[in-house]
Amino acid sequence: MIFKYDFLYSELEKAYLDNGIELVGFDSMKSYSDAARLFRESGHSCVALNDIFFESNLPLPGNDRLLDAFQNEGLRVFGVQPPLDTPPERVPDEVAKNIQLYHRTEGVRAAFIRNDLLTAKVMMKLQAQGLRIPGKRPASPIWI
Repeated sequence: MIFKYDFLYSELEKAYLDNGIELVGFDSMKSYSDAARLFRESGHSCVALNDIFFESNLPLPGNDRLLDAFQNEGLRVFGVQPPLDTPPERVPDEVAKNIQLYHRTEGVRAAFIRNDLLTAKVMMKLQAQGLRIPGKRPASPIWI
């Protein structure tokens, strides 16, 4: 088993290694900054982020660096994550609904979602609601 980590919690790293779990680390901040730069260079001035709560625009615990990376690139950020008590099966519906709202009201045409399965479900929901998601764009999860 491979587990992604950020060199932040040495006690967890030991527990994983002691149980035969290989650890793969990378520089998340650089990755977030690179992603934000790609959005900006592609002409986006705002982006929806699923790791930021809808309405409050506060990051989920531990996601401050993700928010900082996008804001440091000069992008306006719109959180689309529903409240933590949202049943898991409802999260894709809520994220898609929130993206669509910001698409209509704020001109958001791009979203960054770090979870592949959630990305696929949200894309299906958005397409079912009539939003066209282009198939070929450089390294970006969702473009509307």
